[in-house]
Amino acid sequence: MIRDTSAQDKALNRNRYSLKGKLSFVFVLSFVVGISAYAYPKISELYRSEAQLDASLLRFATVQRGDLEHDIAAPGRIVAAINPTFYARADGTVTLYVRAGDAVEQGQKLASVDSPQINSLLSQESSTLEALALAIGRQKIELKSHKLSLKQAVEVAHVDLLAAQREMSRADASMDSHLISDVEYRQIEVVLDKAKLTYEHAKQVQALENERLEFELLSRQEEHFRQKLIVEDLERQVSELTVYAPFRGVVGTIDVEQKQAVVRNAPLLSAVDMSAFEVEVQIPEIYADLLGQGMAADVSIGNETLEASLVAVSPEVNNGQVSGRIRFNQNVDGLRQNQRVNTRILIESKPDVLKVKRGPFVSSSGGKIAYKVEGNTANRINVSLGLSSIGEVEVLSGLKAGDRIIISSHEQYAKNERLFITNL
Repeated sequence: MIRDTSAQDKALNRNRYSLKGKLSFVFVLSFVVGISAYAYPKISELYRSEAQLDASLLRFATVQRGDLEHDIAAPGRIVAAINPTFYARADGTVTLYVRAGDAVEQGQKLASVDSPQINSLLSQESSTLEALALAIGRQKIELKSHKLSLKQAVEVAHVDLLAAQREMSRADASMDSHLISDVEYRQIEVVLDKAKLTYEHAKQVQALENERLEFELLSRQEEHFRQKLIVEDLERQVSELTVYAPFRGVVGTIDVEQKQAVVRNAPLLSAVDMSAFEVEVQIPEIYADLLGQGMAADVSIGNETLEASLVAVSPEVNNGQVSGRIRFNQNVDGLRQNQRVNTRILIESKPDVLKVKRGPFVSSSGGKIAYKVEGNTANRINVSLGLSSIGEVEVLSGLKAGDRIIISSHEQYAKNERLFITNL
């Protein structure tokens, strides 16, 4: 006979475990339901999204309304607005009185060129000028003497004329009294006519000689004047052989050695006016047509921003850039030649526009796509951008004030319609 297992079975007490099990089940079920209720929206958004990104890897900005300035940034360097180079005005030997970097005052002697050729020529022409001056003095004396002789001749002729006239008066009286013959009377008439001719001729000779003498003196004076101009020009050339500082500043570069023989127009040295600096900037060619003289600009030097103006734009394009000059609106101390600075040139200003902080999304999407952040998701939308500046860009359509967008690059997820953002 086979024995069953009835002797091994043991009856359990159902009332001992039923209440505890029910409580545990309810607690677990409640926990699961709570977690599911909290996580469902996020899990649902995650499943609906096409990509998942961490917020720490993204940049965000909020659309705002306000004024927008269209400006461009350009690197620049400090250059001296006045930086002349001095050249040798003649062949000779140079003598230097300063060294590179020396501070100089206005009018201080910097260098000189000893030119024997010009100095010798000046001596010769000066001697000629002195000789002409002596000749003019001598000619003036001779002129006075000759005028005196001419005057004397006229006066003598006039006296002879008066005597002949008196003689003629007596002859007329004698002729009426029949005291002289007709022949004697005719002789007295001839003497009178001769005296008249002599007097008139003397006066004409005096006028003509005076005119000739005055002309000769004037000609000699003109010759003296021309010679004086030659000497003054040579004196100018000699004075230009010495170089003086035209302003208070420093010596820039020195291109010659002490006592070196130089040729005409050879560079000697340069000077820098430390009170007049400008900024030379390199501007991309695409902005060249937008630039104009007088545009406002800012120059950043360290932590300081200085107001300035664009004063010149080169018409030449070099390596895709054009050169410009920016001048400070006030005197600035402590600048150094070739010091690197950052500049901002204001091209246009538009009031009361929608704008957002500029970021890589402008170039990565061509300014046509933006990702608008709503909660933990970012939805792709079409936008239209307008005027741009260094830090902001105008929003023409697709967004409104208060919208938040991703302004970092879209290249990695540009084809996704929706993004899920974690740790936001």
